[in-house]
Amino acid sequence: MMRLRIDLAVIGLGGLILFAGCGERRPARDALSPAAYFEKTQSQTMTPHGRVRSGSAEPAGDGKLRYQTEDGTTWEVTATPAGNGYRYSDPRPVK
Repeated sequence: MMRLRIDLAVIGLGGLILFAGCGERRPARDALSPAAYFEKTQSQTMTPHGRVRSGSAEPAGDGKLRYQTEDGTTWEVTATPAGNGYRYSDPRPVK
């Protein structure tokens, strides 16, 4: 009976540890610039315009960011603070 209690305690503790460590943690907005936050959260994202090219995000002034998709098209979005991150406007192509 004692062995059963020990086994159940170990299984329960193991499950609790696994559950607590699961899930992707998003970086705090305060710790990263808008461009760095975009890279961390949107890099390799598939958009209707194509996949975001990793390492392409850069500030464009006035709270705007520019990034490229894998086909080489440059896009611009406005980043506004939202909760612990940023909300991005609909992308506009940059000519």
